[in-house]
Amino acid sequence: MRVEAARRLLESTDIPLGRVAALCGLGTVEALRRVVRRRTGSAPEAYRRSYRTAP
Repeated sequence: MRVEAARRLLESTDIPLGRVAALCGLGTVEALRRVVRRRTGSAPEAYRRSYRTAP
C-alpha cells in the first residue's frame, strides 16, 4: 500500500522526495528509495522522470 501511494505521488506531483516518504509513512528518503527501487527497478527520481516523459 505504501509503495502504491508513493508511486501515485511520484507520477502525479512534484512533491519533494522527503515529503513523499513522510506522506507514505516511510519516514526517510532512503527508505523510499529502497522500496521504490525494489518494486519498480529504478530510483524514485528516475521513476518520476520516466513516467513524466512517457506518452
